[in-house]
Amino acid sequence: MKFQFSTTRTPFVWRILIVGWVGAVVSLALADSRWWGILGVFALEPHFQDMAAILAAVEAVGNGLNPYVPNPFDLLGRPHSYGPWWLWLDVLGLTTDDNWWLGSLLVLVSLVTATSILAPKDRRTAFITVLLLMGTPLMLAFERANNDLIIFLMFVGVAALLDRPGRSNVVWSAFILLVAAALKFYPLAAYPVLLLSRDRPFGFKVLIGLLLASCFVLVIWLQEFIWAYQEVARPRSTDAVGVEAFGNMWNFPVGNRWALSIGWLVGGLSTTLVAWKAWPRPCSGKPERGWLPLPFALGGMVWCSCYLAGSNYLYRWVLLFLPAAIWIKELQDPVWGKLARAQLHLMIVFGVGWIAWKALISDATLVDPVIGSAFWLVVGTLHGLALVLTVFIGIRLIVGVGHELGVTAGILSRRVWDSK
Repeated sequence: MKFQFSTTRTPFVWRILIVGWVGAVVSLALADSRWWGILGVFALEPHFQDMAAILAAVEAVGNGLNPYVPNPFDLLGRPHSYGPWWLWLDVLGLTTDDNWWLGSLLVLVSLVTATSILAPKDRRTAFITVLLLMGTPLMLAFERANNDLIIFLMFVGVAALLDRPGRSNVVWSAFILLVAAALKFYPLAAYPVLLLSRDRPFGFKVLIGLLLASCFVLVIWLQEFIWAYQEVARPRSTDAVGVEAFGNMWNFPVGNRWALSIGWLVGGLSTTLVAWKAWPRPCSGKPERGWLPLPFALGGMVWCSCYLAGSNYLYRWVLLFLPAAIWIKELQDPVWGKLARAQLHLMIVFGVGWIAWKALISDATLVDPVIGSAFWLVVGTLHGLALVLTVFIGIRLIVGVGHELGVTAGILSRRVWDSK
């Protein structure tokens, strides 16, 4: 299963309407920051601050300064915390004065791309698409013009290339993954997706070459990568997601651990119940490649890796738009339809749930026991939901790898496919 960029009239109209609607909301929020708060986003002024940080580093290089130390060209004084290849933008003469139009362009291209891969074709899928796009994680990425959006666009290109025949597409995909990893580290987790190309023996050879090329890049720019890694953000706020982030919740000095525990149990158990009831049951006519669609594998493996690796800002959630594009297409599938619907609903709840988080966080959260308990209940619920959704994505990935390799993946695969 792959992306379907349909050109038929009805789907195209839905996409135009959705891009217009969401684009109008984003434009309104950019004009009046109060709207960001309604969308669950803590806005910074001026907007597109993450894009501004990269341009400030580029400007520092153009003025002969070290970008890996506190930067006078950045409004917040942030040192450069990404790969050194971003700094090559200096040859284009870009500065922080270009922040507004570059940020706007990134938001527009990301919005159009996300809408295109989700490919709504009727009212139901259009409504799902709007809710996914209006979720707080993506809105936060738009407000900051975060470079995870650039990685997302690169991953879409990789998924589209790998699903086409031709060895050159595999090579180009490897090149894109190399650039992505040099820009922001975590795309390293996407390298194994080359093994899902149509020509798998060649994909394996390209993967070996990609690993060697990555080692070469690391050696050449070793010091710059070390400096950047030392500055990588490790958020400790309640709106971060990941194993480390959830662990940090228990150590907040003002946290309500009882409310956090109850919320986590409610979110975790309810998500487990929903996903487990929707898990595919034995059926006739098992699909050969149904377990591991390429876009699902790409976005899923990188999201799970980031989740396990530590703490991530909410906009890393944009990676799950790749699996979501497959889930929407699986809604009518007799095997995967129920699970796809459940995971889409959970993803929507997670995205919209942060609006409640934003509404509850205030000075009263610290002094009012009712508001404080409600806040930590919401935090626990959202983290429980994210954990269990990640686990079910991971299960499908693991069983899918076993299915692709033609080996038994244990009880889970037998439970699904062994028909009596």
